[in-house]
Formats: sequence, structure tokens, C-alpha cells
Amino acid sequence: ARGGAPGREAGRRRCPGGVVTAPAGRPTAGASPPRISVVVPAYGHAALIGATLASVLDASDAPPLELIVVNDGSPDATAAAVRPRRSDPRVRYVERPNRGVVAARGHGLSLCRAPWVLFLDDDDLCPPGRLARQLAAADAARAPALVGRVASFVEGGAPQPAAPLPAGGLRHADFLTRNAVLSPGQALIARDALVRAGGFGAVAGGADDWDTWLRLTRFGPLATEPDVALHYRRHRGNQSRQTLPMLRSCLQVLKCHAAHRPAAVRREAADRLARYVGRPVLRDLADARRRGDRPAARVRRDALRDLQAFSGRDPELRRLARVTLARPRPRDAVTAA
Repeated sequence: ARGGAPGREAGRRRCPGGVVTAPAGRPTAGASPPRISVVVPAYGHAALIGATLASVLDASDAPPLELIVVNDGSPDATAAAVRPRRSDPRVRYVERPNRGVVAARGHGLSLCRAPWVLFLDDDDLCPPGRLARQLAAADAARAPALVGRVASFVEGGAPQPAAPLPAGGLRHADFLTRNAVLSPGQALIARDALVRAGGFGAVAGGADDWDTWLRLTRFGPLATEPDVALHYRRHRGNQSRQTLPMLRSCLQVLKCHAAHRPAAVRREAADRLARYVGRPVLRDLADARRRGDRPAARVRRDALRDLQAFSGRDPELRRLARVTLARPRPRDAVTAA
């Protein structure tokens, strides 16, 4: 849940913390203890969550696992979509009032019993063989987490793998200027390390996973593997396409973890953020001004000023803004996201 008190252990930050509760629940009588807890926060994807659950539960080589679905007050038919799977003894289903994906992940973590945790979004898929392969590799690596490659896809299209991850792992410094992991669903995370680090991030708006990696890597680098661990579905509902909340969320992470870093690090982080999220926010600001929507223009202007201030008034951001506004807006399509 939100608002966990910060502790003194290495890896805790002085920013608002996440879940720090111990796992709850008892295994079913006669069942093997789960090796992996899969947490699926569910909201607004009733048409997609069935395929997500099938990618985990129907895997022929799946290790002992538990799957925890946290229905975050979804207004659609999510409950009905999950109902056929609730007879599976590996499935735990929880309904709660809507508090957002961060709180849903945190509640799911508090229920986990396995030593390894996978946070799988309700519109993504586990590739065949992923769970058994990552479990063996994670046990051998003994790192805070094991991260595999991601392959993005749109409905009806083949997954397109992203570039390979660094073979030597992902260290704290690798996350200071960018989020080096597209989705938390790529990772198998050591539950105890995550709890010690303060739980899953409490930063709202979409950058909670970035915050989590920055805290978790204080315990050591994240191990990586060359194989694809997640099929990431791109569609208009992706949280990363909500650019203003994402910009604010990323700035909160940077202020927590990079504000005390050298000016060159802050400038690089601000430049990356401006290119990834700042440009669409700037275009939306220009559109709001053209149509006379002062409240919409003001909130976007303030967020961009905050980014400029964090960068130390880097002139590169002004140059990027001029170039952005001089070019036509990109075609608003999922494939261009």
C-alpha cells in the first residue's frame, strides 16, 4: 500500500515508501509450496486478462506457483473474465476499491508466499518456458532480481524483441538517468530483497517501477538474461502513453534519487526525459494554448518548467523544444508509441 514508513536499512530512500509488510496466507493442504508468486493487478482489461492468465496457468513446464489477481475496482467485466480460473487452486482472487496500480501491486506483494515474485500486467503475456527458465537462472544468480528481454507487439502482430540487456547486469548507476527496464513484467524479483527495499514503489503516475529498481539495486546489480521474458502489448491504454502524469512521476523519481548527483548526471537525465515524455507534453501545451484552454496549458507549462529547473536550466532543452514545435506532430498510432 502507499505511504510505508522509510526504514534505516540500505536501499531505503527518504522519499515515500511502498509495501513493507510480510507475506500472508497459508499453502493449500498437500500442495507444493509455490516457488513463484505471480501478481496481476487488474483494471479495465477484461477482454485481455484471460490471455494473460492463460500464459501463466497453462504453461506445461510451469514450476509450483501461485497467481494472485488483485481486482482494483475495475468497472468492466474483469470479475467475470477471471471467474473460470478461480477454481484452479493456484489462483487467489482479491477485490478492493480502486486505488491505482501501485497500491494493487503492493497489496499483491503483501499476500505473496513464494521466494520469487513476478508483477505481470493484465494485458501482457508470459512467453512459453519463461517461468521455469527464469526460476533456474534466478536461483543460480542470487541477485535481487533477474531481468529478461522484452518483445513488444500489437494485436495480430508478431512480438518484436528489444535490444539485448547488458550481459554484466544492471547496476544502480544504470538507472540514474533512465529506466533501463520497460516493464516490471520482465523481472523475477526476490521477495525478501523487495520487502527490505521498501516494497514496490509508491510513486504514482507510471514511474513506480523505475523507483523500485533504483532502491533494489542498492542491494546489488540486477542479473540479466538474453532470452525474452515478456510479451508487452502496445495499445492506446498503456499507462506510458499518459504523458503528463508520466512526466510528473519521472520527475518525482529523479528528485528522490538524482537531485544530489553531479550536474552532468542531472542534465543527462533531464535530456532523456524531455525526449521521451517532454516532447508530447510540449505539443499538448501548444495545442492547449491555441484552443484557449488555460488550465490545461498551465499544468503542462508548470511540469516543463519543473523539468527545466531540475536540469539546471540546460540550454539543450530549449533547443529541443524549438525543434519539437517546428516539426509536425507524429501520427498518433500505437505502433508509433
